[in-house]
Amino acid sequence: MPQVGLATALDGAGSTGLDAGMTRTLLGIGLALVAVAAPRLGVPAIASPQSTSTQQKPAPPPATGQTKPAAPATGQPKPATPATGQPAQAPSQPAAPKPRTTVPAGRPLLVLQVTDSTGEGVGDVTVRASGPLERVAKTNADGSVRLPNLRPGAYRLRFEKEGFVTFEREVTLPSGGRPTELDVTLTTAAPAPAAQKPAASAPPRSAPEPSRPVGEPATTTVTDLLDRSFIGGSESVKEALIGCTGYATVRLVRVRDSMEHPAHADADETFDVVGGEGKLRLGDEPEQSIGGNTIVVIPRGTPHAFTQRGRNPLIMVSVLSGPPCATAKP
Repeated sequence: MPQVGLATALDGAGSTGLDAGMTRTLLGIGLALVAVAAPRLGVPAIASPQSTSTQQKPAPPPATGQTKPAAPATGQPKPATPATGQPAQAPSQPAAPKPRTTVPAGRPLLVLQVTDSTGEGVGDVTVRASGPLERVAKTNADGSVRLPNLRPGAYRLRFEKEGFVTFEREVTLPSGGRPTELDVTLTTAAPAPAAQKPAASAPPRSAPEPSRPVGEPATTTVTDLLDRSFIGGSESVKEALIGCTGYATVRLVRVRDSMEHPAHADADETFDVVGGEGKLRLGDEPEQSIGGNTIVVIPRGTPHAFTQRGRNPLIMVSVLSGPPCATAKP
């Protein structure tokens, strides 16, 4: 029955004098019949007053700007509802993030190049680094060496190799892992002095030499001595004593022909030619001419000979040094 006809029937029942209880009963029966027949006739069903009053109003749409609750995805289980009487469990807190492992910054690197004075690399040099860390290394054949994983700070480097002067220097390594390059030049060591033989023991001292006579001082002229000693006479060689000391004999010698003297074994002799002309032969040397103002020095052990030349005799002053004068006074 259409909704308009049903309302008219209800109004007619009220006008016929039916009581209210009967009216509600008849209304209920009619609604039941309508509910059964409506699907077959294509008529929409009429809700009963009780059902109409008990239906809940739909929830108002969310306010603008608020986010609608997300519907659970299809196939995913709905969150479990806590059982009656049990306290609701607090939502689990997300796990705290693990601390990140700090990667240490790169440590300083020391790169060394060791050369000699010519610029050639020196291998097998012992390098000692003393500072925040201790390191010992040897250079390669080309003189290079690397000292990695050091700590920043001041270091003292020592370079040692046989044949070179030991060298030391300081270097400061910065932080940040930047390599520090350093060139070092070694100086060649001076060769070790040869082992000296022990000095021979000094010969025993001889007995002290006995004191020699001192002699007396003398002053004269050649002219006076000639007048006193050489006037007259035809000797080939004539001598006159001028003075004596403990170490020398001074004479005036006149040569008219020739004078040959063997070598003096223990004395040196000096001749000063003061007059005349002649020839002199020393050892195996050829003869040479001598005359006034000529001085001749003859070392001990040298044979010598004088020969006169010209009309005048050869006049010479002789100083024989070495043995004491026989006529000197003590």
